[in-house]
Amino acid sequence: MWGLGGPGWLGAGALLLCSSICSDEPQWPAWFTPDAIDLLSRMMCKNASRRISISKVKRHPFIKDEIRKLSLNCCTQPEDDALFGPAGALD
Repeated sequence: MWGLGGPGWLGAGALLLCSSICSDEPQWPAWFTPDAIDLLSRMMCKNASRRISISKVKRHPFIKDEIRKLSLNCCTQPEDDALFGPAGALD
């Protein structure tokens, strides 16, 4: 979350911060869309067996909408392969 301007969890020190990461949900910036929060929450799921797969990330509404927005600035609709590589490459 540092790339978003700071940690997504609060803690007065390293021990409290680690404890917060393990037990609390991040505090999302107010400007995040519901789809962005949903995707990030699924990607950061503490239970690895329930975490979203890369194939589902690629089909998530937030990603699909961002691809659509990018394609509006281009002459042609981008193919999934152009953005993500051949099918199964990251699965």
